[in-house]
Amino acid sequence: NKEPVRNQDLIKKLKKLIDNRIGSVKLVHVRGHQGNHGNEQADKLSKIGSFKDEIIEKKRESYSSKYS
Repeated sequence: NKEPVRNQDLIKKLKKLIDNRIGSVKLVHVRGHQGNHGNEQADKLSKIGSFKDEIIEKKRESYSSKYS
């Protein structure tokens, strides 16, 4: 489309990881939210990961107030 490639920094890091990996890598485009089980599970994990720091901080606060 004659537009700059988005996320070039991430793509370059991914390419480097793939190039240094033993074995082959196959990238497959999967449309999101179309009922693909693996894609739905990956989506759930990404949402959990996005709240990881918040969850850890709440646990620390809870532990701290419980044992202070």
